[in-house]
Amino acid sequence: MQIIFFLIFYIISFQVFSSNLKDSFLYDIQFGNVIVGKVLVNIEKDNEKTIVKTSIKTEGATNYIYKFKSDIILNITKLDEMKSSKSFSVISTLNKEKRNAKLVWKEENLEVKIDPPLNLKKVHDISKSSLKNVIDPVSSILKMIDHIKHKNSCEKQFRIYDGRRRYDLLSKKLEKSFINNDRPNSFNGDVMICGLKFIPIGGHYINSKWKPDQDKYGDIKVFFGNLSEVLFLPVRMELKRWFGTVIIRLIINKTY
Repeated sequence: MQIIFFLIFYIISFQVFSSNLKDSFLYDIQFGNVIVGKVLVNIEKDNEKTIVKTSIKTEGATNYIYKFKSDIILNITKLDEMKSSKSFSVISTLNKEKRNAKLVWKEENLEVKIDPPLNLKKVHDISKSSLKNVIDPVSSILKMIDHIKHKNSCEKQFRIYDGRRRYDLLSKKLEKSFINNDRPNSFNGDVMICGLKFIPIGGHYINSKWKPDQDKYGDIKVFFGNLSEVLFLPVRMELKRWFGTVIIRLIINKTY
């Protein structure tokens, strides 16, 4: 299940390139024919700062076997024309077990605080050398969107660290297509479909059933579309795994 929440990180930042933006977005997480969770994103951006706040939680019958909630905050403050400070924090609860992580970038320095520490009996260690030139998951999708806009391609590679996991993300353009709104209030329109691969470096479970070397780009798809003339964002995601397919949809024109 861990990679599902890796993927959810990638919906939480999308369009912060407009000079000013204050809005909220809701995504449904579906497994089979059942809605198993929701993601609520709040974005505030002006010329001085960008704040992205996201709440992820399971719901319904899923809570009886896998109760998960996570609050994610990205805060970027402009210091001058060339410099900015950035912080990325995650507070999550899985079946009553709470975990915190906070990363702070100041120029070339990265400060890391996590609680509790990694349990190295269950997960792989993260070497300090692997943390060189890393970025947070939110910033990676910002860079991907910028690359799509300017290069019409999503072929990129990122060194990502979220405080508890270190992994490389590889992305590849699969195709341009048109999707119909297969659920009420879902997106209908032209999309660019990008495939993702995650290469675990550290922090991943030792006894996981996940076999990243067997993954194909078509196993994890992100559908980027224009919600309006100024909003370009992920409108749908699909994750194929050994246990089934998870679909994450943007819900349009809904009050929340």
